Amino acid sequence: MVLADDAIEAFWHAEYSAQMALEDRLQHNTVLNRLYAEGLKLAIQAQPRAHYTPLLAAAIVAEAASRDSTPPCVRDELSGLIIVIDLACGAGASLDDAARLSEQSAFVKAAGKILRAGCSTWAELILSHVRDMNICKNDVLARAMLLGCKLLREDGYRADRALLAEYAARLRIHSLDLDGAACNAALRRQIVDALTRFPAEIAHKVMRLRFLR
Repeated sequence: MVLADDAIEAFWHAEYSAQMALEDRLQHNTVLNRLYAEGLKLAIQAQPRAHYTPLLAAAIVAEAASRDSTPPCVRDELSGLIIVIDLACGAGASLDDAARLSEQSAFVKAAGKILRAGCSTWAELILSHVRDMNICKNDVLARAMLLGCKLLREDGYRADRALLAEYAARLRIHSLDLDGAACNAALRRQIVDALTRFPAEIAHKVMRLRFLR
């Protein structure tokens, strides 16, 4: 709790500094990190789901603002999306629930940018963004896909079979793309664990040495 409180205070200071320096992108990203830290604090305290709702609404607005202030050539839409979806999980909010959190114009506009039409679940939303990401670190891609896998597993893998197969295949590819840095070793183990939990016929296909052929 002390570390969480220290982090929140530090992010408040960083947000103020970015605002004074007219660094819009840094300011919005700092807001996202502060909201994430506040969500962690709620999790540590085992607070009711309703306590996450204002954090989720604020995160959606901050993520939309971050994207608006970031040039497309360096925009990473997945890092902020992971924060939004993690907070949604804490709130027990579905994609439809999140879209109806507020009627304020700023939120409605932001939700329209973040919560894409055509996606009915958070897992689908993650995959939709992953398909579009041309510039993104492999570890960020892998973490986003792992979050999606967790959501699919919690739903009992009831999603469309094609979606499950694409998730597994992309996650396997991301694991192969990770460099040999020691910090990626734990991430690779998480990927293998996630893949082995998929329905047997999908797990078997993607874990083959030559599954891309």
